Amino acid sequence: PRPHPAQGPCPPRRSKLTASRRPRNMPKAPNDYRGLIRANRVQVETLEAIASTIDWASMYRSDKNLPTRFYTARSSCKIFHDGILLVRETLETPKVLQDRLPSALLRPYGKKMWQRNFVQCVLRVLCRLAKGYGMAPNCKGEDMATHVLISWAKDHGRNRIREFLAPLPTHQYDDDFERLRNSAADSEVLGLYSDDAPPTNAKDFFMAREMDRMMDYVIELPAPEEEAPADDAAAPAAVPAGGESKGEAPSAVQASA
Repeated sequence: PRPHPAQGPCPPRRSKLTASRRPRNMPKAPNDYRGLIRANRVQVETLEAIASTIDWASMYRSDKNLPTRFYTARSSCKIFHDGILLVRETLETPKVLQDRLPSALLRPYGKKMWQRNFVQCVLRVLCRLAKGYGMAPNCKGEDMATHVLISWAKDHGRNRIREFLAPLPTHQYDDDFERLRNSAADSEVLGLYSDDAPPTNAKDFFMAREMDRMMDYVIELPAPEEEAPADDAAAPAAVPAGGESKGEAPSAVQASA
């Protein structure tokens, strides 16, 4: 209703651009998601497709001069295949991965978006492992994924993947997962498992530390080979040396001859 004439004119309506809430078509501030790893989501089928083509022996030689000196061919192969099993079981039963997390992360893990992002952390770590970079975590979520993968591989045997482990060379550190954990997992993340762990901000778990490494996990599958087009024209039937096909009656010329 319009105000009484004695109260003066109506006040101007508040424009959408000056409103406290931002319109939907207005872009967000550039720093809102800076460093957030959220593009190029990895599918577990991609890792399963390349599982039999990875040359673990040439990538992980336990050379002291290499950044991946704490990795062996067998331990890397085992973590990779056990990690695929972990993701498969988590997609069916999310509690499988939840039981591996500290109590400080149980509440954020209950949210679907945080849960999906953390599963992506596990898949990105496995992608780097398959490319020969080691686990090489680049955010807190990947630090936690590294610890979860190592503890998961430590608790599972080798019989399920013995066909992949048999051709690989043995090393004295193949079963030393604690040595690998101390070198790969972040100490701050490991501290969340203690009883007196300080409060943590779960929203910062997926912020990349090194911006130039945000896409180093991407695995490009080779394009499928195109099949040669089939020849639609039927090949002519073979004619015997006598000049007539099998099962056909002789021609009139032949009959008169």
